[in-house]
Amino acid sequence: MHVGGGIGVQLRLPHVAGKLVPASVTWRGDRYELFAGYFQDSVVNGYRLDGYPAHVGWAPIHKIVAVSRRFNVVDRPRLKAFAGVGAAYKATTLCHSIDAANDRTVTLDYVEPVYHGCDKLNGSHLNYLSQVGLRYYSADRSSGIELAFRHLSNAGLASPNVGENFVTLELLW
Repeated sequence: MHVGGGIGVQLRLPHVAGKLVPASVTWRGDRYELFAGYFQDSVVNGYRLDGYPAHVGWAPIHKIVAVSRRFNVVDRPRLKAFAGVGAAYKATTLCHSIDAANDRTVTLDYVEPVYHGCDKLNGSHLNYLSQVGLRYYSADRSSGIELAFRHLSNAGLASPNVGENFVTLELLW
């Protein structure tokens, strides 16, 4: 079993970017993962939601929890490449219409941006999570480092469904 924690970024340039704080637990030869993330998206000029222009600002804080099954593509003594799929729950305020997604007030203060509105990227709490990544271990595999790419989406089950992509770097122990 390995426990990991680190840093991450959301990729959807140039329109959406965000910071992510990831944490994970893997077990049974790193084939199963419980992943948690805490992140906030910032939306910049030019972003459109279902053909309607969206305002500039910050999305609400998101918390996600996901359970994944990983498949080892390469499993060497100190290096592992993997791909995985799983289910995720995203705790956020949902947009129930295009109008709700585009009608918002953004307040910026000196401590942190505060966003009053709903999640204009994802219209569902339930999502799927896919991932690919590399792990590099110490000689005894007791610690290591992991670089992973993750994709979170509701698979078109609810609108909006923009999907979110993350790159995470975690230290393992």
